[in-house]
Amino acid sequence: MKKATLGLLACPNGSPGPLRLHACEVRRDDTTLLGLSEEQLRKDDEIVRGVVANLSAGTAYPIVDCVGLMLSDLDTEADRHIGMLDAMREECFEPFRGAIDTTRARLKSRTTTADGEWNREEMAYYDRDVATPELRAQVLEDIRNNPLWNIFLPRQRHLVRHIADRCRGEFVLEVGCGNARTASWIFNPDRYGHRYVGFDISWDRLLLAKAALPAGDFFQASALNPPFRSGVFRALIAFGVFHHLPRPDAGLRACLDTLAPGGYVGLHEPINTPKLFRDGSRAKKATAKLLQSYEHSEHDNEIDLRDTLEMLKQKGANVLDVAYSHSVVRPILNRACNKLSNPGMRKRAYQLTISVDKLMIHTACKVSARLGPRAASVLAQLPS
Repeated sequence: MKKATLGLLACPNGSPGPLRLHACEVRRDDTTLLGLSEEQLRKDDEIVRGVVANLSAGTAYPIVDCVGLMLSDLDTEADRHIGMLDAMREECFEPFRGAIDTTRARLKSRTTTADGEWNREEMAYYDRDVATPELRAQVLEDIRNNPLWNIFLPRQRHLVRHIADRCRGEFVLEVGCGNARTASWIFNPDRYGHRYVGFDISWDRLLLAKAALPAGDFFQASALNPPFRSGVFRALIAFGVFHHLPRPDAGLRACLDTLAPGGYVGLHEPINTPKLFRDGSRAKKATAKLLQSYEHSEHDNEIDLRDTLEMLKQKGANVLDVAYSHSVVRPILNRACNKLSNPGMRKRAYQLTISVDKLMIHTACKVSARLGPRAASVLAQLPS
């Protein structure tokens, strides 16, 4: 986290008043500095370890390994939150120690909620494959050497290329950034000149994201309760995120509030369409491995596209483009492409697959919606 992002943040517990920052460890160019107050920090100093706090409300949030934990009391993993704060308590100035003590006492006696349980289950699910430095190193190597062109190409064509030039020098928010794989390849701030901020529910994936995209600022947060002020981002992107939420519409509304007037929205989500086979049918079981392209969390849903478009219109947004994808042939062709070892040939094969998929959507899928599409990209702009 850099000091420049402090002005974007809002207390996820809803407490009024300013957030303050104490840096226990700072990376400034090639130098490591210890124990700096907010006033001593420069705008682009990287805070490796520190605490963000609302001192008047007694709410404290740790920064560890450059990633800020900005979850509310109801959503956070209490033991992790407390452990991180305790590890830095003696390095902090006195007002911050009081906020840490108050936070510790509050978390020890907190109640539970359905949303909080949902968030913690998602954390556990998405942390498990990258829970150790060794696992993260393996995935980082794959991110750097194995571009997923089957998803990168349509996201680049329908979303990123329309947004990128309009966001130079501005803050861009990625909701549910995960390991930042897409952004690191097709929307890297080092290339496009924007200020990238990403947040996700999985702490361990955020550690990986920081390694994959060092120029970015990352926070652990809930899409149902994004810890950002209203109107601070020029663009919001989300790639396959909102369908993970118990209330996708509520998550999208909350995230849209962080956009500045005239801000851009770019979404890529699975959508509700009639299923090819009934759930539980023999045909569905027989074809599941062929037609399913990745393992799903038990929380996964699909987005109701009509409701999403209606919500954007209610916000006064101008829907600039809706691009459909993923007919029934898409996962079959993707599997064939995955078997190609030559990177250039694999990219060209994916380009052909996308063209075939588009043809299917404009022909066979018009005859029967059971054949797709299963996903859509939506590009919109809020009113100025």
